[in-house]
Amino acid sequence: MRRMGKHDVGRYVHMPGRYVVCFHVYLSPEAIYSPDTLASILNVFAEENIPVVHLVVSRPEQGRPGEAAFFTDLTDSLSDEAVAERLRGMGFVKDVKVIKPLFDGFTMDTLFYPLTIREERAVVFRKTMYEAFLRRLRERLGTSQMAVLYHIGLEVGYAIYGELSRMTGGELDRIVMLGREYFKHSGLGVLEPELNLARRRAIVRIYGCFECELFKGLDRPASQFVRGMVSGFMSGVFGEKMFAEEIRCIAKGDEYCEFHVKQSKRIFLY
Repeated sequence: MRRMGKHDVGRYVHMPGRYVVCFHVYLSPEAIYSPDTLASILNVFAEENIPVVHLVVSRPEQGRPGEAAFFTDLTDSLSDEAVAERLRGMGFVKDVKVIKPLFDGFTMDTLFYPLTIREERAVVFRKTMYEAFLRRLRERLGTSQMAVLYHIGLEVGYAIYGELSRMTGGELDRIVMLGREYFKHSGLGVLEPELNLARRRAIVRIYGCFECELFKGLDRPASQFVRGMVSGFMSGVFGEKMFAEEIRCIAKGDEYCEFHVKQSKRIFLY
């Protein structure tokens, strides 16, 4: 697996002892076509000797206004309203909202809502939340919940296949490629699939599986939800019911999780 950089999706800055202000800028639809839009805004901060410590820009959409959030350290600078007025005077800027710290050094952009991916609402579960869901549920209910998690994952994986199939016009290579990137993009792990269409088999390796990381120290494979996702997605790929068995798992000390996928006569919910 190639080395990758960690990406924090949080729209906030925490710098104790500093006065961090967020300028949420609303841009005209034409601004995305100008090569110097961001440069012009950043130049305002540079002229006033204001450090920009974080920057978030909305995904551009043709014909629709854009938004950008500039987190700046104004500890030793002029007032936030004076900066906002300079920004409002720019021709492609429709409005500017000033967001001050919620408490000492902690500033969060409270105006980007809802969170979306490809115009579909998305929800972020931090480890604290999904650990409560996966680990605590297993502890409270025992092995009885394992089949439930598998079937939930099965439905999720099959639904993802359906969405990607519609996006790509059913082109298998693109479906698999996007599925791999979707998995990583969602923070679930780094997926490396190997398909054997002739034999109706597949091997799927996952590095850093978010589910199995919670159970390190076990002497057996731990995946249920992700294993279900693999089964459901591959059922779509092969056009028939497939079942994934976890052979290797980071929960029991392996370098990665490995699933062997083959045809199945098991009962599926879809």
